[in-house]
Amino acid sequence: MSDIDLICELLADAKVFNETDSGLKRYICAKCPKDGFEAQVSRVEKNDTTKKSVEKAAFYCPICNNEFVVSAKDMYFG
Repeated sequence: MSDIDLICELLADAKVFNETDSGLKRYICAKCPKDGFEAQVSRVEKNDTTKKSVEKAAFYCPICNNEFVVSAKDMYFG
């Protein structure tokens, strides 16, 4: 399974990290469009509270204080 497929699967299950067999947690990250710094998920939105899937994941850049949203193809594990 590719990382993008795994990220989509995790977001569908309302999760923002993947835990490896050794216990290492790999968090979903994205590059800030303003400065290119790595950012982690800061908030998730769900339109339907009866389902666990995430509709939108927002990222927060600690360098420039920018909150942004990217598509799944621009997300990766940090």
